[in-house]
Amino acid sequence: MKTTEILRYVKPKTNSMLIFVQIASGLPILALLICVSLCINMNFGLTTHCTSTNFLPSLSAAVGAKQPQRSTWLLAISISSLLRLVLIPPVMASYQVTFGRILGSGYFSAIRLLFLINTTEIAFLLIMSVIPSSSNYEAHRNTLAVFVLMSVLFMILDSSFFRQLADHTGNSYLVRQACRKRKLLVAYLSTLAIVGTVYYIHTFYCPPYAYTLFSAFEYIAICLNVCYHFVMLGVVHRKPVSAILERPVHGEFFLFCDTSLPL
Repeated sequence: MKTTEILRYVKPKTNSMLIFVQIASGLPILALLICVSLCINMNFGLTTHCTSTNFLPSLSAAVGAKQPQRSTWLLAISISSLLRLVLIPPVMASYQVTFGRILGSGYFSAIRLLFLINTTEIAFLLIMSVIPSSSNYEAHRNTLAVFVLMSVLFMILDSSFFRQLADHTGNSYLVRQACRKRKLLVAYLSTLAIVGTVYYIHTFYCPPYAYTLFSAFEYIAICLNVCYHFVMLGVVHRKPVSAILERPVHGEFFLFCDTSLPL
């Protein structure tokens, strides 16, 4: 087994894509905090069909019906989605370079499928945000379902690929990344299960504060989704911003904290 020398981790420069990754990941959380705070201060979105004993609005109520919450959310999601779409080509190219060198070119098609799923997830998040549940509940519900499905599929495939990469190399950085992704995936799936369960309980039994619990776990699911994508996009955090304009897009080998990587 030969060993390829890998440069030590170097702190990214200020003109790197790190700022893109941070903005793309952080904007939805910032917008959510603003929208929820406004709803609470305005006492809006805290009642449902069966109870008014709630402290938190649901995501749909917080961002979809009233101004300035709706405009704030749409602006943040639009910018975030655009940045994430712009980052997909260099991230996918880096995945292909790294997986190709370590596991072989047979993963190229799987990686293209992975990022097609990611693109679909982003697109349906944007569509879901444009169509509020208050004006078209069925369309909003359906786009939400597709978004959740795509996000789960993406996390499962991506974490699985990283686990194979980590198992094949034994590289400590990859092992940590794979472990981090797996934990985020498990937390995300668990949170979605809680969201579904609490929503069912609220809909059919309507106990006090069930809707508040539902809303809180919705927020947690959003944060976990954002955290996962922040970790995923981080593979290009040291590339210069100008790299997004490169044609053709050039991928680069993942930069590891270890000094060497067995291939």
